[in-house]
Amino acid sequence: MQWNIVRNLLIGMVALLLVGTSLIAVSIAVRAGSNQRVTLYDQAAPLVQQARLLRAADANQQLNLSIGLQLRNKADLDNLLSAIYDPQSPQYQEYLTPDQF
Repeated sequence: MQWNIVRNLLIGMVALLLVGTSLIAVSIAVRAGSNQRVTLYDQAAPLVQQARLLRAADANQQLNLSIGLQLRNKADLDNLLSAIYDPQSPQYQEYLTPDQF
């Protein structure tokens, strides 16, 4: 009996995590909205590296991808965030556009 409760809670938590992750990925993808082509080399996730090819995809098929990149220059970003929220800073409320970021 207790095992069933634990199992059901675990299944519910995993389901919520998957739904939350999917919603975040969709919102990021919608905001990206870019049609630029970018080639990535040797950057496949472990699950994708183990995948096997079933057949070639249709050349006209549009793929909607959501890609997360590791943050660079974290110290500079922290300094900038401190400055734009500090009323004494000349950069106070001088927010960056997405292109500037």
